[in-house]
Amino acid sequence: MRRKMKQKKHQLQEIQDAIYAVDIDENDMTINDLRAEMNGEVDSETLATIFRSADTNNDKKLSKDERRALRVTLENKKVLTVS
Repeated sequence: MRRKMKQKKHQLQEIQDAIYAVDIDENDMTINDLRAEMNGEVDSETLATIFRSADTNNDKKLSKDERRALRVTLENKKVLTVS
């Protein structure tokens, strides 16, 4: 039981760290810049999933709208993880 709670806490922290990294007020942000921002906060498998889902036009950049959509998705995932 404690192990499961610890895993859940770790998942929540990863999601929250990703939300903070995405919540940057720049026009466009390259995926490499975002990866550098999130380095050490989220594992590489999670990063790959995040980038695939967020980069809707496959231009290797995340626009403000793409980051906003990603943030909403991450916040929803956080809510589901808590439940």
